[in-house]
Amino acid sequence: MNHRTALVLTTAVFVISPVLAWLIHAGIIDIGLGTVTGKNHGELVHPARPLESFELVDDEGRLIVQKNFLGKWSLLEVADNPCIEDCMKNIYKMRQIRLAVGKDAYRVQRVVVAEKGTDIQQFISDNPGTLLYRIVENSQRMLAQFPGYQEGDISSIAGTIHIIDPLGNLMMRYPGDANPSDILEDLRHLLKATWIRPTDES
Repeated sequence: MNHRTALVLTTAVFVISPVLAWLIHAGIIDIGLGTVTGKNHGELVHPARPLESFELVDDEGRLIVQKNFLGKWSLLEVADNPCIEDCMKNIYKMRQIRLAVGKDAYRVQRVVVAEKGTDIQQFISDNPGTLLYRIVENSQRMLAQFPGYQEGDISSIAGTIHIIDPLGNLMMRYPGDANPSDILEDLRHLLKATWIRPTDES
C-alpha cells in the first residue's frame, strides 16, 4: 500500500465513522436496534441527544467535560442517594457487561454519576475501573438531556443505565431491572456496526 492510498483510507475512516453513526441514529441504517422495545430491552433515544453541556467533576475536583466521553462507548448510571441495593446491582451489572464484550472491552467505559453527598466510594472500589463523576450546579443543562429528568430531582433518572456513543450522544437507556444479556446483545451490535476506536486501550 503506497502513502497516498494509506492517507485516503485513513481520511475515509474519520469521515465515514461519524456519518455512519448519524445514519444509525437517524434510523436510516437498521442494525437491529429498532425493535429494542420489549420488556427486557432498552429504549432507543430517537433522535440521539448530543450531550454537549457535560460539566461534572471527579472526586479530585477535576472538571469532566464532553471530551471525556469521546472515542469510547459509555455505560452510564445515575446513582440514587443513598446508593443501596438496586444502585449497587447496576454498578456490578455494568462491570459484567463490559467484561462479557471480550476483546472490545477497551472500547467501553463505565461511568457512575452521583451527587456530591452520595456515599458511594466503597461500591466503586469494589468494581475497579468504574469512573465516578459528581454533579455540580452547571450539570443541570447536561442532565436535562436525559429522558424523564425533572429539574433538580436526580431521583427522576436514577437507577437507569444509559448508553452514550463515542461521539458524545445519548442513544439508549435501560430500566434498572433490565436483563444484562439484553444490554450486552445491543452493545455488541453497536460495537460491530461502528469503527470508532479510542486512542488508547486502557
